[in-house]
Amino acid sequence: MIGDSETELIFSPGGRYLAITHPARNQFKVISIADLGVPEDGVISVGRIVQATTDRFNSFSPVWGKQSKDFLVDKVTTTLDPSESSAGATALFFLSDRDVVLSGASSPWGTRAPSPSFSGEKYVYTLPLQSLKDSLSFNEVNAFIRAPYGGGGAMEVSMEGIKELDLILELMASSPAIGPIDGNQTVLNSATSTALLDQSNLTSENDVENFDNKPTNSTEASDDGHQFIVDTPISFGPEKDVGLSFARTSFRIDSIPSGDYVLLVSQLLNDPSLVVVSSTPSGFVVNIFATSDYPSDGIESVSVEGASLDFIELSTDGHYLITLFSTGLKVSSLTADGITAFMQDASLDKNIADAEGLHLSIWPALEYEMMYKDAWRMLRDYFYDPSMGGLEWDRIFD
Repeated sequence: MIGDSETELIFSPGGRYLAITHPARNQFKVISIADLGVPEDGVISVGRIVQATTDRFNSFSPVWGKQSKDFLVDKVTTTLDPSESSAGATALFFLSDRDVVLSGASSPWGTRAPSPSFSGEKYVYTLPLQSLKDSLSFNEVNAFIRAPYGGGGAMEVSMEGIKELDLILELMASSPAIGPIDGNQTVLNSATSTALLDQSNLTSENDVENFDNKPTNSTEASDDGHQFIVDTPISFGPEKDVGLSFARTSFRIDSIPSGDYVLLVSQLLNDPSLVVVSSTPSGFVVNIFATSDYPSDGIESVSVEGASLDFIELSTDGHYLITLFSTGLKVSSLTADGITAFMQDASLDKNIADAEGLHLSIWPALEYEMMYKDAWRMLRDYFYDPSMGGLEWDRIFD
């Protein structure tokens, strides 16, 4: 959906957390994160609800994803142990108008003194979901990549750690303790992995624990064998934190220029690049901010020119990008290759869904039943007399 809305509800990949965009008391838009508890048997157990952005500016359009360094961490982690998978989000991306400018507004009595005002431009921000300490205990590979954020050349401080990781991977290739899996993958046993980590001067006993004691952020299988994502635990910080220390850890991705952005759609599944919709005089435009290979923090902006966007949404499973142009309903894979093909389709006539037979199935009986349930519930919840005038309201429903 494109446009403005008062409230947005975005579940995390594993369904444990809910990002909520809502008006603050001063009517600025803020984002809060609610912990709904570990999903089990469909039961929601609401825990902490923490404000994730400050109310001094508007923040909206949250998207769960990962920082660029986390893609490298995941790659090394799965190489060390192919059974590990970290599909949970480690960052929350969002749009914000945090740009105050000094303008000398004119008046009949002359130019007024410069005063602060909002420029109207939007920026892309990132909120890390784990503190440095928690990320180290959660995954030891983070000990090699200590840059707390990306952008502005900050990743250069991690180059020594990246070289150490390359050395470990080279040692793995020549270690007799490593055995092949399916002829293409390798697995590292606990003793060897600990020994290799000990060779690095970037790790210490205070930073990491033994691989055997590491909490997992992998996908888990249910009783029927279906794989589901386990969310990465969020470091909310102390309770009743009036200083909003968690919210103040967010930072702007300065490699992405400001613009009249209206929607942050998604991050790619296998790449840190972001899909953003901007507003132009001719209509809405899809922008892809492609991230260079880590540790570079360079970002290239590519836009779909010459066509106004009417609709954009993700598929239910989050694997496909659905867009509607004048040429038709276009479906693209939300991967690096899929989005590259999407951007290279200048005529926008490839991967067009056949909408000729598209129809809406209406079941009047089910609609009437839902209308009855909603009317009964609303009367129960908002009737002036909690006792419903002495009526047995449940029996009336039956």
